[in-house]
Amino acid sequence: MSRDASVMVEWADGTYRFRLAFAQLVDLQQQRDCGPWVLHERLRVGTWSVEDVVETLRYGLLGAGDLPAKQVAALIKTYVLDRPDWIVNAMVAQQVLGAALVGIPEAAPPKKETAAPTPETTGSTPPATTETASSAA
Repeated sequence: MSRDASVMVEWADGTYRFRLAFAQLVDLQQQRDCGPWVLHERLRVGTWSVEDVVETLRYGLLGAGDLPAKQVAALIKTYVLDRPDWIVNAMVAQQVLGAALVGIPEAAPPKKETAAPTPETTGSTPPATTETASSAA
């Protein structure tokens, strides 16, 4: 995910970017007559309606801005309306909405490897060691 809450998902016939920005969340909540958290909860627990799934996927594809509206409509028709796989589509819709609500952590930046401090770098001298010789009895 990037900082804009978009998420890349293996879906339908390829990998697609989905994004529910503010405008799409407003449209989605008006369309579904509930807030995004309520809709996410319906998708999570399995009390969703088919329109919940369809509209979440549709607004997510439109919000990404990668595809023209006509292609988004064709994808929804082909992979949701004409050949529904409701459980998989509901899981994708939940992932898309979840990314908008809570985000997905970005990859952590690589950490710089630092060498352990040495006497030369710390300016101190190493502690003296005492070795005890064992004598044979």
